[in-house]
Amino acid sequence: MIDHLVTMKISHWDGVIRELAARALHNLAQQAPEFSATQVFPRLLSMTLSPDLHMRHGSILACAEVAYALYKLAAQENRPVTDHLDEQAVQGLKQIHQQLYDRQLYRGLGGQLMRQAVCVLIEKLSLSKMPFRGDTVIDGWQWLINDTLRHLHLISSHSRQQMKDAAVSALAALCSEYYMKEPGEADPAIQEELITQYLAELRNPEEMTRCGFSLALGALPGFLLKGRLQQVLTGLRAVTHTSP
Repeated sequence: MIDHLVTMKISHWDGVIRELAARALHNLAQQAPEFSATQVFPRLLSMTLSPDLHMRHGSILACAEVAYALYKLAAQENRPVTDHLDEQAVQGLKQIHQQLYDRQLYRGLGGQLMRQAVCVLIEKLSLSKMPFRGDTVIDGWQWLINDTLRHLHLISSHSRQQMKDAAVSALAALCSEYYMKEPGEADPAIQEELITQYLAELRNPEEMTRCGFSLALGALPGFLLKGRLQQVLTGLRAVTHTSP
C-alpha cells in the first residue's frame, strides 16, 4: 500500500489526492517506521526535485507528513526524531527550501503549489522539533512565510485562503519551536524585528496583505507578544477604521 501511494498517488494530477496520499503515508509510517525511514524517505526526497510539478508538490507534502509521523513515534519513547531519520535525511529536508529558491520554483503558476507545500513542510518539521535552531534555514523559512503573506493579492482567488492558512500555521509552529530563548521568553532581537515588521505591513495599501499580517499577528505564540500586546492591539485597531 505504501509503495502504491509513493509510486502512483503522490504525483496524481488532482491536488486533493496528493494531499490525501501524503496523510495516508503519515498514518502508515506509524505502522512501518523502519521501512518508511530507510526505504520510503530517500525516494520521497529524490522526488522533491522532479521536473514534474505534481510530483514535486506531492513528495514535499509526503516528506512533511512522514517526518512528523516518525517524530510522534520517537516522542512516545522520549527520543528525538533523529533516532528514526539519519543525518542524510535531516540534511535533505533542510535543503528543500533552498533548492526550490535557487531554481526559482516559487515563481509563476507552479510557485503557488510550491509555497503551499513548503509552508506545510515548515509547520510539520517545526512540530517535529528538527535540530535546526540557529540555522540559516530558519531565516529562509521566515522569508518564505513573509513573502507569501505580502503577495497574497497575486495568488489566484480559489487557492488564496488555503495559502494564507498554510503560511499562518507555519509561522505559529516555527515561532513556537525556534524563537524561544528560554522557557516562556522570546529572543528579544527576533521579537523586535517580527512585531515591527508585521505592524508596518498592517499599513500596506493591499487589503489581502493587511489580512495576512493581521492573521500572522494573531497566530504569534504568547511569549512573542509579551510586553508588546498593547502595541499590537493598537496596530490592529487602527486597521479597523473605515477608510475611503
